[in-house]
Amino acid sequence: MDAYKLPNSFVAYDLETSDFMNGGGEMVEIGAVRFVDGEPDERFSELCALEGRMNPKATEVNHITDEMLEGCRPRAEVFADFCSFVGDLPLVGFNNHDFDDPFVDREAERTGLGSPVANGSHDVRVLLGGRGSLAKWCRELRLVNDEAHRAWSDAEVTGRIFVDIRTRRLGVFDGRQVASTGVIDDLLAGQVICFTGSTDDYPKRTCQTLALAHGAAVSSGVTKKITMLVNLEGRRSGKVAKAEKYIGDGCGIEIVDVKEFLSLVGHPSYGPVLYDVLQTGAWASELKEEIALMVRRELDLPVTKQLVYLCKSGFETIVERNGYGVDVPVSVPVVETLPVRDLRVVEACGECGTVTLEVLVGGEAAPRRVLAPYLKVMQNGKDYYLARTSGAEIEE
Repeated sequence: MDAYKLPNSFVAYDLETSDFMNGGGEMVEIGAVRFVDGEPDERFSELCALEGRMNPKATEVNHITDEMLEGCRPRAEVFADFCSFVGDLPLVGFNNHDFDDPFVDREAERTGLGSPVANGSHDVRVLLGGRGSLAKWCRELRLVNDEAHRAWSDAEVTGRIFVDIRTRRLGVFDGRQVASTGVIDDLLAGQVICFTGSTDDYPKRTCQTLALAHGAAVSSGVTKKITMLVNLEGRRSGKVAKAEKYIGDGCGIEIVDVKEFLSLVGHPSYGPVLYDVLQTGAWASELKEEIALMVRRELDLPVTKQLVYLCKSGFETIVERNGYGVDVPVSVPVVETLPVRDLRVVEACGECGTVTLEVLVGGEAAPRRVLAPYLKVMQNGKDYYLARTSGAEIEE
């Protein structure tokens, strides 16, 4: 879907029901969070009186019991307030096209109210290709869902994931697209920014890319010409100390943390700044240390060991004494162990789960192409490799 058609203000919502089967039972809880300009605003959360009884299997999931629903307002009243809360904003949910929206439409018909679904309804699970659960995507984006399977909490993380989808598809905060798009706006025009530190959530190169994309100039060191120092780790580094000295000398340098920096460019501050390391096409050595580490983490490789590349380079003949005490010639494979000097990702296939790398080994100028599944073998080294292969079965 065209990202420009995805709303930036909406109501993320979720329902809990008395039965665990799609379309079965009654609504017993409505939770919703209104998002304004991509940020959560007001919350709606209320349990509803139940005409029947909770299915025990549903209670196991949402932890709502018959006792909790005693004395609650009738479902029709809660639903009417929910409709007022939504107003004319579109809805956003997770798997809501198949599950939540039909409940809303039926309740609207039963009560004679207009269905909020008519405002427009966006299913985050559909936008994500129908893959994965809400819990899986929360882990992927490092979102904390404090009360999973309670309606308001599920609604809020659903809204945050939707915002992430929209911003990524617009290409504003995707490092690869920013690099190819160039300057997006002039929010930071006139600023000369230096970054200190680097973390998994806020890698330096990615934040530098954001600054460049919004019109700033980026300095690798603290000088009297910089206007801003962004502290990505929140510690008093050497650059921070130097900037403080310059400030004491009357230089107009502002020291800000990463949250303040992200707010300047309109980046959501609740989650990490993600960089598409699998599509950079740059050598790890060109990406500097923080991104080289990200490449290895993305490929699930330990970062403390040097990559080892093993290749079969033919056979050699040795003499071994057989069981009869006779020396006989034996052909054995020769396997070279070469350290990886550099690597870059040239292709990523999410469908196949593979990544194609170009690996520069030893003193060879020509890069070699390998597949990601072999990287663990490369990492573990020659002994591990030979233990799992033999003779002609050794693959380059």
